Amino acid sequence: MRKSKFSDEQINAIVSEHASGATVGEICRKYGISSATFYKWKAKASAQEKAPKRQSPPRTVEASQVQSPREAAKVDAALSARIKSLEEENARLRNMLITALLEVAILKEKQ
Repeated sequence: MRKSKFSDEQINAIVSEHASGATVGEICRKYGISSATFYKWKAKASAQEKAPKRQSPPRTVEASQVQSPREAAKVDAALSARIKSLEEENARLRNMLITALLEVAILKEKQ
């Protein structure tokens, strides 16, 4: 596949020009792109805006970095909360897998 001559930042700037009032025809002539390309870029940009942002996992802290017992308690609380959320997610995913496997087994029995 051919690499675009526009970077992602440039594409976002071009799409935002349309949002600020420029017509598609003007933008296409100015940058030498087709209207199909512009609308593809616009759809991609709007899809990226609507996509949920993934939360980055909390930083891990080594014991040598902890300065006081109070900070150690904060780190322990943060790690405990993270472990609890991962356990809940694991349980939810395990239930989804079990449900899917049961549905497959039921469908095989019906055949």
